[in-house]
Amino acid sequence: MSNPRSVMLTEEQIEAQSEVPTEEQSVVPTEEQIEAQSEVPTEEQSVVPTEEQIEAQSEVPTEEQSVVLTEEQIEAQSKVFNDPIHGHIKLHPLLVKFIDTPQFQRLRNIKQLGGNYFVYPGASHNRFEHCIGTCHLAGELVKLLKRKQSGLNIEDKDVLCVQIAGLCHDLGHGPFSHMFDLKFLPSFPDVRKWTVSYCIKISQHEKGSEDMLRYMINDNNLQEEAETKYGLRISPDKTAPGKDFQFITEMIKGPSGNDKTYKGRDVDKHFLYEIISNERNKVDVDKWDYLARDCHHLGLKNSFDHIRFMHHLKVLEVDGVRQICVRDKEASNLYELFHIRSKLHLSAYQHRTKISVETMICDAMKLANNHIKYCGRDGTEYTIAQCVNEPSAFIKLTDHVFHEILHSKIDCNAMRDAKKILERIQKRNLYQCMGTKKLTGTSDEVNIIIYFANNKYYFFHKFRKNLIKSHRCHTFEPPNDGAVDKLIVFSE
Repeated sequence: MSNPRSVMLTEEQIEAQSEVPTEEQSVVPTEEQIEAQSEVPTEEQSVVPTEEQIEAQSEVPTEEQSVVLTEEQIEAQSKVFNDPIHGHIKLHPLLVKFIDTPQFQRLRNIKQLGGNYFVYPGASHNRFEHCIGTCHLAGELVKLLKRKQSGLNIEDKDVLCVQIAGLCHDLGHGPFSHMFDLKFLPSFPDVRKWTVSYCIKISQHEKGSEDMLRYMINDNNLQEEAETKYGLRISPDKTAPGKDFQFITEMIKGPSGNDKTYKGRDVDKHFLYEIISNERNKVDVDKWDYLARDCHHLGLKNSFDHIRFMHHLKVLEVDGVRQICVRDKEASNLYELFHIRSKLHLSAYQHRTKISVETMICDAMKLANNHIKYCGRDGTEYTIAQCVNEPSAFIKLTDHVFHEILHSKIDCNAMRDAKKILERIQKRNLYQCMGTKKLTGTSDEVNIIIYFANNKYYFFHKFRKNLIKSHRCHTFEPPNDGAVDKLIVFSE
């Protein structure tokens, strides 16, 4: 069977078909037609809405009348952020509403690595960009699972809740990040409401994140926006919280209640709780972002490929429970995740100069605690430590407390001593490390202890099987069981 002959138009034919209409063919409207089309409506023709119509159009839709935006409308209202780690990030318009609040903007003034900025000049990044990066990775992962495994029944509301949790998971960080909740707050047990059992719980800034999220929603009327436009139930009421609000806070701080069970989503969707803060194996998007971001700003190489790792994840049923699992061929990449984390702890997070600087800042804040105060919304004044009990005061507490103490006009012995400590930091006259000594360890959990001249011992972190498992700080008496690996002595 022969192929049909193709018909090629000549240049003349093409030109003929694309000709501009001739003078005879063109239709020029008359002056009467132009005037008729441009006439202004007469008083009888003009329609002026009545007061009732204006009021009806401006009414807030009820729950039954709520209008959920279409995908096209959401796409049009989304915003693009240029991130140095993940490139161009497009965020949902509701996420932008959360970002454009005083509670979230506060994170611009909280250093991600605290005292490391005094050691690594590039470590100037803040919690603000880390939270946006975590939100992005959380969205990418949950959307990937939704596309690959439709049987998981992941809804758009689930995706948005996971992204909000990633965005708001660090709202509760205080000045200099972990220095505040791991070093400063333990000195004030009477106001440390974030901690249940401090010797067991590593960090409770997550509890502060829940408090700040509740304050953010109420203070910026985000509940109405989320419910009417996107169908999210994020009522922050403590006695009867919205189901989606409960889901978001559980992803940030874990299950609530004495039974320690998740209530925000049914058991078939409990794998979603492993995305932001994975209590099962500690592999989560929060870690992916801060490892990549910290390496970038510290000038260290990141050997973990989170993009490749993400594409090899799948939800499987293990022992009757749905879990996020990874392909066996990604074992070496997974090893790199914990290897680079261990490297960062040794090179940066536990750097002895960083420890010295943070200890000095902490000592200054303790001395100034009763003199530097912040007003809550009711006019009550709160000390630095008491701010954790009142979000409207805590929102004012950032790394700026360093200069508030340094330039304070309050004249008393405690403030003078606090200023002297901070002036020493500026002149690089730091607490000096006098040396380290290896001791005999009798346990697979080996502790590092840092000793300062004020005869206090700081339980700083522990090793388990040569990999750093957790990070703590607590004042306590020297242990008698010999489970000490290293003694670092500092002198003021």
